[in-house]
Amino acid sequence: YQTKYYRLLLEDQTERAAMISTAKSNPLKVILSHRSNRFFSLPSFKKGEFRIPSHNSNKVCTPDDAVSLISANDTICVSGFVGQGSPDLLLKALADRYERECNEGVQEGGLKDLTVLFGGGPGDWDSRGLNYLAKIPSGNNINEQSTAAAKSMIKRAIGGHYGQVPLLGNLATSNQIEAWTLPMGSISRMIRAQATHSPGHITTVGLGTYVDPTPGIGVGGAANELALASPLHQELVTKISIGFGPTADAMKADYLMYKALPIQVAIIRATTADSSGNLSFEREI
Repeated sequence: YQTKYYRLLLEDQTERAAMISTAKSNPLKVILSHRSNRFFSLPSFKKGEFRIPSHNSNKVCTPDDAVSLISANDTICVSGFVGQGSPDLLLKALADRYERECNEGVQEGGLKDLTVLFGGGPGDWDSRGLNYLAKIPSGNNINEQSTAAAKSMIKRAIGGHYGQVPLLGNLATSNQIEAWTLPMGSISRMIRAQATHSPGHITTVGLGTYVDPTPGIGVGGAANELALASPLHQELVTKISIGFGPTADAMKADYLMYKALPIQVAIIRATTADSSGNLSFEREI
């Protein structure tokens, strides 16, 4: 590991307990590695740069502390392919927070109307993974679509497939949330485009299929009526023509552009993390 990074490597429960104790007593410093007892101060932050609140940064924190960073209307991107790499601990903590706020009647600043962006349906065909987030407040009839959709934890879902997340899929098919099904590879490229500050991912993938937004050909990947009526639908997948050759019209070809959605939070399962967002996966299978 490069020494400029602040690594928290947990070799065993004894070392984990010692590290947690150190982090609690000195939260402004972290252990560089399990092979060294040296400590390093936190790096400085540039003006205007996002900084994680001090009670969450650079230490081992609880799942509740981690999900406290998520706000209403955020777009969250979730790792995992089927049951592999699904960040179940944080997804369950997020769902528990939502239920707790519903029971306490939290209105202002409460967790609601999230957009979930995912690729390979991180779930177990039952209740784990993204299934944790398929929450409708108790007391609302799930058939009362306008009421439930306005208050549900998830406002919209954009994913590659829903087979492994049937509870989230049920919300989509019953028109409780806006839902789109897009090619999984294109979703990964949408995420990359957002990271590089590009407007979107341009490709021929999806042309002439249900993802094609051309009337009479496809529906832009929309999976239900709420998605078709959503303002996002007109922007999510658009058809463009690009010309090549000596003149603009010499060789025109049609492409689809998948919009790079602004992502506020990424929930990623990993073994080790540092304060710069670097992750390692030495114990993940």
